[in-house]
Amino acid sequence: MDVVFGMKHSRSRDFRRGRKLGPGDHVVAWRKPPYDASRFASRAEWEALPAEMQMREIRVTIRRKGHRTRVVTVVTTLLDGNAYSAQDVTDLFAERWHCELDLRSIKQALGMHHLRTKTPAMVRKALWTHLLAYNLIRVRMAQAAALHGLTPRTLSFTATKILLHNFAMYQSILCGREHRRMEIVLLQAIARCKLPDRPGRQEPRAVKKRKQKYPYLTKPRAQARKQLAA
Repeated sequence: MDVVFGMKHSRSRDFRRGRKLGPGDHVVAWRKPPYDASRFASRAEWEALPAEMQMREIRVTIRRKGHRTRVVTVVTTLLDGNAYSAQDVTDLFAERWHCELDLRSIKQALGMHHLRTKTPAMVRKALWTHLLAYNLIRVRMAQAAALHGLTPRTLSFTATKILLHNFAMYQSILCGREHRRMEIVLLQAIARCKLPDRPGRQEPRAVKKRKQKYPYLTKPRAQARKQLAA
């Protein structure tokens, strides 16, 4: 499995060494670290690792208006500089924030932040159902984007979910030419729900207010009832 990730600042790097692929782009050998019981599940797992791995390090200078200039080192196992340019690798690394946004879409837009099932089997069913719904919505977004010359990431996930819910009743009763016409109208409506372009957006990881003013229930409900009776 190939990976792309950011190097920690505590790890040393020297771009004068290794096989150079371009400015701030080289391939070096990473040696296996000493055995540490806190980092590996077992000594057998550590021994199964190779003695060293060829890794590609790319140095990127990030300049953004209104922000401090930063230097980031991107590491990848994609060693072929001709097939995977440094720009392509760093662009892929910049897309990592979409992982957070996709998890937010599953948890908030689809309501998976709180599963009410009580058995492990039902929890697994609920997880797969949410993932299936997520993939189906993404398929519709991809269809609308391809039909109208857009990229799926520029469309709104929540708006697509609402449109699919609103159109579902009509699509279930129509057939033939009318059903195809409704499909075209649906994809046109999805394509119109574009996200605003907000490069470098930063938001605090905090909620402004609770949904309700009541305090959290921090003990079993039976104990809380007894306290009320007392």
